[in-house]
Amino acid sequence: MGAERCLLAGAFAFLLYGCGDTSQSPENPTILGTPPSTAYLGVDYNYNFGAAGGDNLLDFSLSNAPSWLALEETTNSARPGIVLRGVPGRTGGDRGESDLGRYENIRITGTDGNILGDGGFEIQVRHNPLQLENITVQEGRPFTPSVDPNQEDVCEFPDMDESPIVEVTHKNLAVGDDDDFNMASREYRAFPILIPVRLEQPSVEPVKVRFRITEETPRQDVDGCAGDDDRPCEYESRNRSRAIYGEDFALHDPDVFSAPPEYLDYRVETPLSQQFSETEGKGVLTFEPGITTCFIRAWVFDDHFAERDENFLVELEEVTEGLATVDGVGASSARRVTIEDNAPELELKPAETVITRNVPTEFTALLDSPNSTGETLYSALLVNDLDLVLEEGDPDYEIKLSFKGQEETFRFSADDDHIENVPLHIYFAPGEQEVQFEVTVLADSGEPQREEESFEVISDQDRQFGRENFVRHADQSTEVYINDWIDEVSFVLNDPVMVVGDFGELYYAGMDGNELNIRSINRLGSQDESDPDTANLVPGEEQFTNTSAQSAPRLAFASVNTGTRNDPERRRYLAFGYTSEAENIELGLFRSILDDEDEEGEKELQWLYSPRQQGGGNAELRDLDFRSSDRLVFGGMADGNWETPEGTRTAAGDFDILVGQIESSGSADEEESADLQWTNLVGTPLEDQLIGLDVGGTAIRAVGWTLGDLVPDDALGGADFFDLSFSPADGELTGEGQSGTDDDDKWTTIAAGSGLVLGGTGRRLYETDEFNIIDPESPTTESGEADNPFVMMLGATNRVNAIANLGQSGSPVARELTALARSGSTIIAGGKSDGDSGAFLSLLNREGGELEEEWRMALEGAVSIAGLNIHEGRKIFVLLEDGNGQYRVRLFNLQGNQLTQ
Repeated sequence: MGAERCLLAGAFAFLLYGCGDTSQSPENPTILGTPPSTAYLGVDYNYNFGAAGGDNLLDFSLSNAPSWLALEETTNSARPGIVLRGVPGRTGGDRGESDLGRYENIRITGTDGNILGDGGFEIQVRHNPLQLENITVQEGRPFTPSVDPNQEDVCEFPDMDESPIVEVTHKNLAVGDDDDFNMASREYRAFPILIPVRLEQPSVEPVKVRFRITEETPRQDVDGCAGDDDRPCEYESRNRSRAIYGEDFALHDPDVFSAPPEYLDYRVETPLSQQFSETEGKGVLTFEPGITTCFIRAWVFDDHFAERDENFLVELEEVTEGLATVDGVGASSARRVTIEDNAPELELKPAETVITRNVPTEFTALLDSPNSTGETLYSALLVNDLDLVLEEGDPDYEIKLSFKGQEETFRFSADDDHIENVPLHIYFAPGEQEVQFEVTVLADSGEPQREEESFEVISDQDRQFGRENFVRHADQSTEVYINDWIDEVSFVLNDPVMVVGDFGELYYAGMDGNELNIRSINRLGSQDESDPDTANLVPGEEQFTNTSAQSAPRLAFASVNTGTRNDPERRRYLAFGYTSEAENIELGLFRSILDDEDEEGEKELQWLYSPRQQGGGNAELRDLDFRSSDRLVFGGMADGNWETPEGTRTAAGDFDILVGQIESSGSADEEESADLQWTNLVGTPLEDQLIGLDVGGTAIRAVGWTLGDLVPDDALGGADFFDLSFSPADGELTGEGQSGTDDDDKWTTIAAGSGLVLGGTGRRLYETDEFNIIDPESPTTESGEADNPFVMMLGATNRVNAIANLGQSGSPVARELTALARSGSTIIAGGKSDGDSGAFLSLLNREGGELEEEWRMALEGAVSIAGLNIHEGRKIFVLLEDGNGQYRVRLFNLQGNQLTQ
């Protein structure tokens, strides 16, 4: 028995039996290979075993096998081996689904008459599943799936070039601007689509499957069909994504469409003109032996409606011939076809803007492609409710839309729950892609609120849906904010600066002779100190004994919500600083608390700090910013000795770069105090100039220019840009960079916050190298003079993300950059223009890694720009110098429209 068990060990390479010694003599029969473990009903199962060994031809036998499985030859005289073959469900008795299941321990034996080998394997018999997939087609185009038509297992493609004109009857159609819906017929072009159906394995006999294409849910079965507007069911909002059989799509019409391929048998007898009463079309699809992919051809109509993307269903109902399944494991018998509408899509531009009361402002309605329909296309525009709470007795809001002599006024009242407003119809003639319309907020509308009110201009989808020759809405509106600051503000100060607060209020500071002026103006632009948020914030003499400044003062603003939803409270912080006559840095802070009981705010000088107490020399303030409401960072230049995290530092030159952080403390009801957390002093024996700070990131960055070697061995000649990073925790220097050309490279203005934007005026047309560092070989300007205003967006230390050289193009010609502001990727630049143009204002956006200038304009009555600020990403505050010793505050929106008069 032991010897016989060892002989059995040679049966299969993949199955070994018996004793531990698996070696075999050359004469032992060995069967080579592993048969498939899965078989499918109706699909040929076969495996060609190899064999080796034995002294004579081998005889083979099969035991414990299913009835459908057999060996083709018991002896293989051509070569050593045997073929195993069968068709589950058909061979061995035509048992059909009875052959499903797992067959274990099937045995095959090979012998040369003297010695033999024996082994076992198993087979799982499964259904052969039919499969559908979700597809998306586009109205107005044929659709062919991504299938290679030259493959032997793919059905023949029908003709996809035909697109006949068909007459389609609509059960409910709104004709013109009428609200009545009636049955009406229209002629459309029909386009074929191929819906692929796949059989997982090629069958040995034909497989026939019944199918249908149908509305996703019959209209009469959908809840909510009786809408408030008494429109037909198919126009209710829940049904707008449901395609209608016979109106949006159909399976076939023997009188209109060409005959289908032989494998496709339609069961459609009703002419297309009468299929408005149908909800589905049916047919039979035949897979000939060996075929695994066939197609259902249907038709989609290129109608004249602006619709949402619509869906219909394809369902495989029953296999009527052959062995396949529509509901077994791996089958997918129902899938969705999505029809993407091809009506031109509407976009309203700008997406967000600010307008001033009683000033008509132009907007653009833009199609995604020119109107190529040959018909006039329409859109119905509405004004959505205002974003404010109207209280009883408040004046009505009235907003007027105008287009080519047509006007519609939309009224919103606190006394009426709903006011019926008629939409304004704009239109696009054949070939047109964009038209302009106007929006006006009437001057007597509403009362100014603490924050800007807003409303939306939208296309009226309810009005447009189901009507011919309307454009498609892109789920996009234009949000319009109402500017209540109507008049320019002017004042006479030396070197003024400004910041804008949460609600659009303005704070500005400057010197009037020897007197420091710090003022706030409310969001209406009023300078009347009896108005809310308007005050003269000049500190008292007991706090400031000497207010004569040697350089322009600096301002910084921050706010924090400290209340709850039920008890809202906001604290606003305004920091100011200046360099005193004694060349000391003087800093102070105002705190304003806003809550429900104190809507106008409370302004008090909370604390005062002078860093001269920590230094043995003089200093000059250059920048001031909040890192948080209780962390204030200042920067400038200083000489003498300063206490730093690394000990006492002595300035290397007349003035080095000074950076420090102050921490304030105190509750809402207590007087605040301030402590110097740290200072640091970095510089060279030559001139170093700080331009500004960026405190919003993980490090505090100080940027400017130097004539020295601030970063060892990195000096390039002339003045170089520098970029330093300090730890917010202790002020330790954590990063440093120096870059530029052999010319004087000087940043002169900064816009910080969520990244650095810097600008200046130079003799080079700045470029970057492959490492995004300023290329030392950047070309010089055409004139060879320093007449190129430039803007740079900085990334990591010494890295530049984007550059714009403004002096080479545009009108008016830009000659000197004096101010910057940023909001996200939007940058506002301003400065002096060439010749008599005076000042210029420019908007740039970063698109695709590049800074692109969208517009530039001359500012009438201005010779230069002293300051810029972007409020809430939509309103530009411009502090301009008029050349007559006065400064003015003028407001614009991001489209360049002036908001103040």
